[in-house]
Amino acid sequence: MEELCVEFMNEKGNTLRGILHPGSTNKYQKVSLVFLNTGLNDMVGWHRLQLKLARHFALQGYNVLRFDNFGIGDSDGEIEEGEVTGIMTQIEQGLWANDAISALEFMMDRFKNEKYLYMGFCGGALNAIHAAAREKRVHGVINVAAPLALSAKIEQEQVNPYHSQKSVESYKEKLLNTRSIINFITGKSEYKVILKSLFFYLYHKFSGFYNSQDSLTDIPESKINLNKSIFVSFEKFMKSNRPILFYYPEFDNSTWELKKYFMPRYRETQFWKKYCSFIELEGANHIFAEDESQKRIKTDILEWLHKIDSKEVISAPAAKN
Repeated sequence: MEELCVEFMNEKGNTLRGILHPGSTNKYQKVSLVFLNTGLNDMVGWHRLQLKLARHFALQGYNVLRFDNFGIGDSDGEIEEGEVTGIMTQIEQGLWANDAISALEFMMDRFKNEKYLYMGFCGGALNAIHAAAREKRVHGVINVAAPLALSAKIEQEQVNPYHSQKSVESYKEKLLNTRSIINFITGKSEYKVILKSLFFYLYHKFSGFYNSQDSLTDIPESKINLNKSIFVSFEKFMKSNRPILFYYPEFDNSTWELKKYFMPRYRETQFWKKYCSFIELEGANHIFAEDESQKRIKTDILEWLHKIDSKEVISAPAAKN
């Protein structure tokens, strides 16, 4: 199969480089897949999984784009210095969502009037949902083992819409507290933190994140550090009635997190019943290391794609308890 080296620009002006796998003309499906990388890994993926999947889907008639996000692999740009856990947390909250949108635009220019789907792996799956919440030209999302727990807390946590709103609410309460007022007047308050919270609260407000109060309330609390931004983005995605596949391995903390904290919140909704599918792959681990699990992921996702192609209703199989 033909494989092409390609490059395109992101919104920051960085050149992003990748490999394009055009779909076989004998089975051409008029569907383009944009692969989004896991964490700080490049476009090859765990055990070369993204390469293997791209070649397999291309043989089945699907266009596939693999690429490196800015600051990774062959692409330009730099990631800010810091601890790896802090960088991972930024990725999980949508650091590369704009790169995903730039990749979508590249595929739309190359393959016009098709269906376009994101297929994200781990942190890439989170960026797929963050990007799809803003970009309605994406037909659907394939979420492969996205975690719900953040890798670490970061100092800029309040840039998240959920934390921005909670910070501002706490400041409103302090307006009626005499001690808080005295601390503010006498310079004992953290002015930079307050200003940053107010700035991002206004930013998210004008961006439309707070149009639905339901998306920011009643998010389950737990001892783990839940990535509440993904709840916000998913609920924005829900409003557009597009299909999404949750593909998770049996032996993985992310699967436990999904079933405990995410699915109970949504699986009784009409959106989940009609547009969501959940597949738990028995015997597989987070990186799909075994040959058998790699064969199954090819088969399972192709079956789901065929349902999309034939416009069948996507319903969610019962999850294992």
